[in-house]
Amino acid sequence: MIKLWIIFVTVTTINGLSRVHVKRQFTDPFLEPDSVVVDSYDDSILVRDPLSDWLSGLFPSTTKQPPLGDTPKDCKSCECGIPNDHTRIVGGMETKERLLPWMGLLTYNWRFYCGCTLITDRYALTAAHCLKGFQPRYIRVHLLEHDVKHLKNDTIRGVVGYKIHNQYDANTYNCDIALIKLDKPVEFKGPLRPVCLPDFKKSFTGMEGIVTGWGATRENGPLADKLQQVTVPIMSNQQCKESKYGANRITENMLCAGFQTGGKDSCQGDSGGPMHIVSGLGIYQQAGIVSWGQGCARPDYPGVYTRVNRFRSWIERNSADSCRCT
Repeated sequence: MIKLWIIFVTVTTINGLSRVHVKRQFTDPFLEPDSVVVDSYDDSILVRDPLSDWLSGLFPSTTKQPPLGDTPKDCKSCECGIPNDHTRIVGGMETKERLLPWMGLLTYNWRFYCGCTLITDRYALTAAHCLKGFQPRYIRVHLLEHDVKHLKNDTIRGVVGYKIHNQYDANTYNCDIALIKLDKPVEFKGPLRPVCLPDFKKSFTGMEGIVTGWGATRENGPLADKLQQVTVPIMSNQQCKESKYGANRITENMLCAGFQTGGKDSCQGDSGGPMHIVSGLGIYQQAGIVSWGQGCARPDYPGVYTRVNRFRSWIERNSADSCRCT
């Protein structure tokens, strides 16, 4: 009875919490390449919940780091980043269903709480704050879903374990990135495909970022039922440091996007989901992971994302026992 109550408290606190801003400091993620699984409860862009922190201290986790298996030898040729064009009409409004087939949602004890993206047949990418302190056995990765109120559960995987970058800082949210290892591979057929990883060293400044998720459509509002999409301009890090966040809060591992006047942004519930850029050939690359921000769509407070291409080598090294598409 105690275990069930603890899980309920941990999950329900997530939905009611709001974003905060914190002081930032820079640490180069390539100094120490290994990753670890950590277990104490903390939810990055969300306000810390004292009760959940106290409970996690009383009942520490024994989660183990998932082993890296052998490199597969029977991987089939496949392509990443190609969207599906299937559309349907719902209530008089056109919504694109399964347009981005790599888009995943995470549930904890079968309740939605974060987004993720499929990057290989065995791994999904998300924010570290979506996993830190959570027990893998209660996490599920749902793919090819559109409506969180009516999950089809026809492509769902359990979680063997996860890897959080060893320099993730729960106070500054630097290196807010993690890999989820699925309990069994998915097969890339029909509509299911992974997203492409971003090109090395590109800043993406001035490009349009496409953010998708089931988060709130306004600050302190309810979560969206259906997958939402918003397009925001990607800023240079210098521009972001000149925003109200200030220079010390933004590191080279972060990427900012949004309008100076506000109005469009990611929000609570979008955490761990992707910000894409689209190449001239229409191929989607994941440039960012929804990480943190001050409120939602406030003027001069852009959304802040983990800069994925800073961690591409780390991602490839720690998912080498899976099949990837090109």
